[in-house]
Parts: sequence; structure tokens; C-alpha cells
Amino acid sequence: MGPDLSRRRLLGYALGGAVGLGATALAKDAQDDRREAQSTTGTTWTTGTTWTTETTGTTETTDPIIDDVELSIGGLRRVGPFTYEVVFDYSLPSAAENYESEFMQGVTNEGAPNAFEGTDGSYVVTWKPQDDDERLVWQVRTTDNSVDALVQVATPPSEAVQAEWTLSLSELKRRFDRFAPTELFVTFDASNSQSIRAFGPNGKAKLTALSSGLVSYVRNGSWWRVATDLDELLLLNGSDRSGRENFSMRRYDFLVGNSPYNGMQRMRHRLKEGYHQGTNVFYFFPNHGYGTPGLDRAQPDAVYSRFYVRFEDEWSQPTPSDTCKIYWAGANLSAGDAGQSGEEPTGDNGWSVRVFTRGPDDGGSVSLGTYVYHLDQSGRFGSLWPWPDEISIGDWHQIDAYVKLNSVTDGSANADGIVRTWLDGKRQEDREDVRWRTTKALGFDRIGPGSYWGGSEVSPRDNELVYDDHQFNVGHDHL
Repeated sequence: MGPDLSRRRLLGYALGGAVGLGATALAKDAQDDRREAQSTTGTTWTTGTTWTTETTGTTETTDPIIDDVELSIGGLRRVGPFTYEVVFDYSLPSAAENYESEFMQGVTNEGAPNAFEGTDGSYVVTWKPQDDDERLVWQVRTTDNSVDALVQVATPPSEAVQAEWTLSLSELKRRFDRFAPTELFVTFDASNSQSIRAFGPNGKAKLTALSSGLVSYVRNGSWWRVATDLDELLLLNGSDRSGRENFSMRRYDFLVGNSPYNGMQRMRHRLKEGYHQGTNVFYFFPNHGYGTPGLDRAQPDAVYSRFYVRFEDEWSQPTPSDTCKIYWAGANLSAGDAGQSGEEPTGDNGWSVRVFTRGPDDGGSVSLGTYVYHLDQSGRFGSLWPWPDEISIGDWHQIDAYVKLNSVTDGSANADGIVRTWLDGKRQEDREDVRWRTTKALGFDRIGPGSYWGGSEVSPRDNELVYDDHQFNVGHDHL
């Protein structure tokens, strides 16, 4: 049995736990969130010369010959994989007129300042350390008849600074939840990276997984590495195994938590011109108490779901061969390879039910249907079951789906599985004879928005669609 949380309202989307291919979805831990809110203030660039930072590494300053000469590290933040911005503060005696300023150690894009604005101030320099032991050391010498001083200030070693700007999966989740974006923009980039861009009253953030395996989080200009990699994320979630050797075939699965919908947050997907990939945003049931990945009787057998979708005004599907999957009404992709990519179900190796659109887009609308991997499909690929009504481009539409897996008797699949769908409250299909499984241990392992263009076709332009108010109810035929 799953937890006593049968009904979920999922949008606003709360990023849970991890990101990347088969990322972990964890429920928001309010207690941890309060603890972090009390212990950190967030990293913000407040003015051109002042910094508030979460970094806690200490600085080292030599004892000045004259007490009036002071140098310090005013702030330090990471802005890229191996790039930091360092704020140096200085206080110089008004009596001194001549200064010699230089970096004694460290690689920077800029040289040390040769002139200072007033006796007290700050300046920013970009530091690109070349090894773990490197420090950025700034030295100022004053030479004057009345003042003679030599002062140095140094950052911590690069290795220590890097550790301060590395997030665990749980820390990432808490930061993203506290950030509370109102819009998520999910996209697959030409550089073989997948990202979620988040926008809201607290600024903007970006979460990216690269083909190199690096996962990063950028918020309001500050950059963190996330302490995970693609292989760990794959294994962690029992995600589909196809394409591990060929990154170009991978589709990241950014999974969501279950923070309550507040009527303000939405999620945008972009399918780039010339590419298949949008992305998947799954609610992964095993991460919420519904059994384990693969085959497990504790997984749900039936789920009713609803979401709202809008195809943006420039959406283009010019021919009948242009198909785009937009939603997973249910699937199990962790039990085996079936359910996608032309892998036929055998009763215990996976299944899927997806909503798709198809061109042509004449008259400002496209057709809809259900794409189903099941035991009685004809050939390698799933069955396409068209709906009678079309969906208009540029308008919000409500889509509902109810999927109930078939019963099993002595290892045989009974023809009593259900697929029901609705568009704007109007019934589109009602099938009660579908067969997916030969074992009761094959249930739902995921559900949620997912965009992918094709078949063999690719998106003819940068197409965008927007999702909102995603809800589902486990074990019921209604919300």
C-alpha cells in the first residue's frame, strides 16, 4: 500500500532532490526548509561593491606595519565551473600617495588596480584557479615619506572554496523549493544539455545537466555544482536504460515533488527546431512510498489525472506525419525497456499510455490521440488511438485521463484494462479491453508531462507548450 496521500496536485512544480536523467523526486521537508532558512541568508549581489555570501572560508591577512592600512575579502562567489568573482575591500591612509599593487599568486582576467578611488573602497576581480592549492593573493605596498606599509590578503585555497559552492541533492531541493518560482522553462539544448530555467519574484535560476555528467545550479548569477552525476541519477531512479552509451538518445527526466498548487506556477517546454527532445517531468511513485522501481505490487494499479495545456501561438505541425507526445498518463519504464523506443511489451517488461498531437495545423488547431504500448499492439511501436475532437492553438485546454491496468489470472493477462480520456470535459475514448501485464507486480512507476517530437520527424521550428495545474488521484476513477 502507498502512503495515505492518494490525491496529488502537482503544479506548482517543486523540484525534488536531484536533477538530470531519472532525477529523484522527494516530498518537501518543511522542517529542513525552516532549518536552512534560519541558518543561511542566500547569496545575493547587493550593489556593485558589496557582497553578502554564504561562503564561510576564512581569509588570511598579514599584520600591517601601519595599522591604518587594511585589506580584506569582502565577498566571494562562484560564477562558473572553475571561475569565481572576488570582492576585495581596502582602507588606505590618507597620508599615503604612492601605491604598488599586484597579485602575488592566482590567475585572474584583470590585473591588480594601479589607482584607488578614495581611501576606502572595493573592487571586483575574476579568479580562475588552475589547481586545488591555488590562492588569490593580493598585495599592496604604500611608499611615502610618512607612511610605509606592506599588506597581503588571500582567499582560501581553491579546493576549499569549491567545496563551499557544492550542493548535496537535499540542499539543492531545499534551495529550489524556497526559491518558489512561478514559471519553469524546460528545454533540451543543442549542446546536449538539458535545463530548467525558473523565474519568479525572487529572481531567476537555472538547473542544468551536461553531457559530461556535470549537474549545475545557477541562481541570480551565483553558480553551484550539484554533488551527483548522470550515472548515479540513472541508477537512483531505475530510469529507462536505453541510450546510456549514446548521450544524444538520452532524455532527461526532471522529476517533481508534490508541493501544493497555488494557482500561480506554470511550466513551459521548448522543442527546438531540428530536434526530437523536449523533456519529461515525472512524478516517480517509488520515491513517494509506492513500492520500488521495477516490479513491485505496491505500485499503483489505477490513476486518474488532469492537466491544463496551451500550445503557443506559433506552434507548427504542418503535416500528418508530425506527431508530438505531450503527456504520460501512466507508464512503467523501470521494469524493462518496453513502453518506448519501439520495445514491445511482454507482460513484465514495461508499458505506457501517452497523449499525443498530430498535424496538420490548418485552421489553427491540431488533432489529439492516445499512444499506447500494450500486449496487443501491431508491431514494435505502440498503437495510435485518435480522438474525435481537435485542440485549438493559443488557448488553454483541460485534458483528463483515467488508466487502470488489467487484472491477471494465473499469469495470463485479462482483457479488462481501461483507458478513458476527456478534452475540455468531453469524453474522447472509453476502452475497457486493454492488456498490458501478465503479473500484478507491474504497476505505475511514473506519471506527468513529457514532450517528444516524432517518430522519425523532428520539430520544424522552436515549438513551445505550457502546462498548468497538474493533478492526479491514485486508485480512483475521478479527482
